Amino acid sequence: MGTFAIAQALPQLFRQFNRPTLPSHRAPILAALSAILIACQSVYAPPASTRHQAHERSLEPYKESILDSLREALRTDGLKISAIRGSVAVVDIPEFLTRHEVEDLLRAMNDVLINEEDLETRYVGHVVPRLMSRQVVIKGLSAICGAYSSLIESATLPLLFHNLPDRAPSTTDVVARSKYRSILASLAELCVQQSLFETLVIRINNKLELLSSTPITAAASGDETPDEARECTIAYAWDLVNSLSTVIDTKLTAKHVDVIKYFDQIIPRLYGLAVAAAAPRVGDVVPVFRDRRILNVIARISETLTSELSTEWVSSEPRQGLNADVQATRTAFCSRVQRIRERPDE
Repeated sequence: MGTFAIAQALPQLFRQFNRPTLPSHRAPILAALSAILIACQSVYAPPASTRHQAHERSLEPYKESILDSLREALRTDGLKISAIRGSVAVVDIPEFLTRHEVEDLLRAMNDVLINEEDLETRYVGHVVPRLMSRQVVIKGLSAICGAYSSLIESATLPLLFHNLPDRAPSTTDVVARSKYRSILASLAELCVQQSLFETLVIRINNKLELLSSTPITAAASGDETPDEARECTIAYAWDLVNSLSTVIDTKLTAKHVDVIKYFDQIIPRLYGLAVAAAAPRVGDVVPVFRDRRILNVIARISETLTSELSTEWVSSEPRQGLNADVQATRTAFCSRVQRIRERPDE
């Protein structure tokens, strides 16, 4: 992509995008603009490249027009997929955008991800499933995370976790259930990144503890019975624990060495929730973490992480006290699982 070609193509595309003959023409125009940005990315971004945007400055005269077009497209139905791809490309070009400009684009991409019901279903004349649209956003955020992980951690993750409910949606609230599952799927893909995994562990643990401490009867509303409310809470807790399990499995498959560092933050807290649920019942309320479906996922996480422990890690002197506590809790947890299998109605 030469400087002359960029100088000829971009001004024309900006004019056509801002004053299209027909509104429907904006989608292919933006797709062409994104294609040029992706071509520039392929020239300037590779570490071994001998060409640098900071030296050639071929895009510099058009920076404001590029950003304005991308920001507008990220807010416009039918243009968001091309805008995301163009945004990722321009962010990846070294020394082109400032941190504030990257954050501005990232904020617009976050809005697209959270408001998934607004994602377009058509892209340059082709039908696009919403799942594909979400995957484009996640792929873009994951690419940006390589160079701007602190922005993802400070801007994207808090927004996603803020939109996770503190209690399970009711059986009739299909939209809310679909939304939180979409958010968990997004978190499961993003938080495979080593810099984001700790945040996932902390936030999911907090959500689980909140669910375990909230009376099930308080979740019932309208025509919903306490039993239905309990099933909804169990489903939500299972989705949270299973998301954590999915990320752990993905990271281990990718040979990430940081997973085992969080053993102390994961296993004792999950065991604690299960063992606390084994206490005598209060009234007719059955604790969420007595449910065998949740216990099975906790057991799977425990087995996976325990198998990754090295002999040196387990026997290290600073961990002797912690290991004894974890082992005692694990024994109680296994005992509880066995009792549930023998007497499921207890």
